[in-house]
Amino acid sequence: RTTFYYHFQTKEEIIEEYFQSRITSQELLFSSLMKLDNDLDRYLALFDMHLSIFVEEGAEFGRQVLHGILNDNRFMASYFMKDEWCVPVLTSCQKNKLCRTDIEPEELDHLCVALALGIVYQWCAGGGNFDVLSAVRSSLQKLLIV
Repeated sequence: RTTFYYHFQTKEEIIEEYFQSRITSQELLFSSLMKLDNDLDRYLALFDMHLSIFVEEGAEFGRQVLHGILNDNRFMASYFMKDEWCVPVLTSCQKNKLCRTDIEPEELDHLCVALALGIVYQWCAGGGNFDVLSAVRSSLQKLLIV
């Protein structure tokens, strides 16, 4: 923990570094997502991409990032892709009957992020003792697809 705060003054700086340095280019992220067949696959792949960073960096890193996210109420509301990408993609999924339509896209996105964060939290607390990618994807599919 001391090492993190030697390099970062605040938890917000840790979160910012996570998103800025590990996802080096939004263009690369979007170009890889756009190669997928449909919007539901793209939405789920976004979670996979973020989670693979947690897996690569390990549970302790994930614990520190999550601690910052969960203590910052603004994160869920201001996540940089929510309004510009996630909600429109879910809206398209609903229009094309790829996912459930009984929940508004904004709320559905919020539920997906909260569900993923909860599973990642369990993974971090357990020291990375299960396949977090599979657990999150399976849970998101159960939530999204009726």
